Amino acid sequence: MIKDFNGKEFIRGLIFVICYIFILPLAISYFAALVGWDLSNERNYILANLILYVISFAFLVFYYRKSLKEEEQKYIKNFKSFFFTALKSWGKALVFMFVTNLLIISLLGNIAANESANRNIIGMFPLFSIFAMVFLGPFIEELLFRKGFRHVFTSKRAYCLLSGFLFGFAHIMASLDFTTLDAFISCLPQLLFIIPYGGMGYFFAQAYYDTDSIFTSTTTHMLHNALAVLVSMLGV
Repeated sequence: MIKDFNGKEFIRGLIFVICYIFILPLAISYFAALVGWDLSNERNYILANLILYVISFAFLVFYYRKSLKEEEQKYIKNFKSFFFTALKSWGKALVFMFVTNLLIISLLGNIAANESANRNIIGMFPLFSIFAMVFLGPFIEELLFRKGFRHVFTSKRAYCLLSGFLFGFAHIMASLDFTTLDAFISCLPQLLFIIPYGGMGYFFAQAYYDTDSIFTSTTTHMLHNALAVLVSMLGV
């Protein structure tokens, strides 16, 4: 497995993820402070997130433009079989996430901090949530966590595990408090939510690996997020 490890691809993918999660948000926050833009205001905060999405989307699409065109054509040509693959992957991800979430929530007594934050945003800004969580966000995340690490390993399982773990960890990062040791220890149980998020990422990675088209895993991701937004809007 080590022999098949592509270090250059891994570092590049990791840099893209770090830029998306840390560097770009910090740059936007710094710019906001510079111009006196109050990000504690909910609408300004949402607008800042939209800027983050648009910049990330534009860069990633430009960077992968050649292969994206090929994968788009492949997806269109094999739409029926690829869409069925997307549905199968979504079904597996849905069952895995539901069961593991249920077990962890029963253990901790609360949902994931990421899920709680998303529900608040959906409640306050439904139109933004549909656009960002159902369409723009999934495509960006598929380019980052699936396409960005596709050739790190030649092994399908190793690739899916890596992609899933990074995807899961990214989704619980915001819930970790590094200000003090006590604060960090108190939020450690949130690490358990890497399991449902990581499992979901694993099945998304399978969809990409099996079809060699990022649009297949993006379809899976969009279907899942659309259901999550709908359930939240209905208050289920």
